[in-house]
Formats: sequence, C-alpha cells, structure tokens
Amino acid sequence: MRAAVDESGPADGPALVLLHGQGGDLHSWDELWTKLSSKHHVVRYDLRGYGNSTAVSGGVFSHADDLALLLDAMSLEACELAGVSMGGGIALNFALNYPERVRRLVLISPQILGWDWSEGWRTDWARLTDAVRAGEPCRGQAAVVGASAVRQHARVGRCREFASRDRQVCRAPVGGRSASARDARHRALARTEDPDAVAEWKAGR
Repeated sequence: MRAAVDESGPADGPALVLLHGQGGDLHSWDELWTKLSSKHHVVRYDLRGYGNSTAVSGGVFSHADDLALLLDAMSLEACELAGVSMGGGIALNFALNYPERVRRLVLISPQILGWDWSEGWRTDWARLTDAVRAGEPCRGQAAVVGASAVRQHARVGRCREFASRDRQVCRAPVGGRSASARDARHRALARTEDPDAVAEWKAGR
C-alpha cells in the first residue's frame, strides 16, 4: 500500500491523527486543519483505496492495521485519534486492538462493527454506498431521508444548508436515536411539503 499523508504542526507534541469517513479523503479535515495544526502535531491521510492512497485488488486488509503500519513508518509509538463515521469505527477498532498506542480517542458518529442494523437501515445504507461510489454523496444522504427528499434536496448547496440549520448536539437517546437528531430529520422531511415522505419516516422511526 502507498498512502497519501499530510503532516503539519509542532513535532514536539503528541500526534493527533485524523481519520476521514466513507466517500471522503484527507481533505475532509480542511476546515479544521489550519486551526488544529497551529497548536498540535497533526497527521491526516487517505485511507486505503480512497483519495490518492492505493488499494490492493482482492487482498485482505484491515484499516486499523494500516494505521499501525503508518505510525511505525512515522516513528510514532502512540497518538491521539479523531475519526468521523467510518473513520470513527477504524479509530475504535484500532484502540481495541492497540490500546497501548492510543492516548485519547474522539469519535464522531462512528461506524460500529457488530451492531445489529435493521433491514430498513441496511437498504438505506446500500443506497448511500451506491451514491457515494458514483460520486454523488449528496444524493446518497438524501436517499436515507426518503425518495421525495432526493428530488427536493439533490443540490449540494441545499443539503449543506439543511445540515447546518439542523445540526444539534445529541444528548438523550430515544429509541436508539437521539431526540434532537430525530426531530431534525422530521423537520427536514416536513420542509419537503410531501405528506408521503413524512408518513414514511413516521412509520419507520
């Protein structure tokens, strides 16, 4: 594997390694990069098969093991880890497999292996994955809201607008999903003014 790696900040402090999610690459951290690297030794890289990192066709591999090899190559015995979505799952798996190499762990909406997902969510996730692989992540995000939302919010700017407007800190879990996240999704559906989409969401919540 050949990895695309970006490193910045003072080298005398503990390294903070940033792991991107599915459909992203190391540039997913662009908005935080300058601020973080002003005070921390920060490392970001393209996961195997993403961005400018290569992937071995048909080969069995582990992203967590790839991270361990990367730290070895950079002579880093331990690090702080921050991961989002799939990157959060990788960070969690790395911490479980290599606990002595993790100083701190920040998980942002992590993908957790072993979780028993519902059949409906598996279907939504397949739609999202297909859209991301086709280079249309915004369409994939809309797909999990409902078919009518795809028509209403296909433009990237609109998706970002709704995500920014409805982003809240999720605190109290309700039925496996926080109340704030559930309500935000409900509002997004309500704005489509499509009663079928709202009914679909209510039936599956």
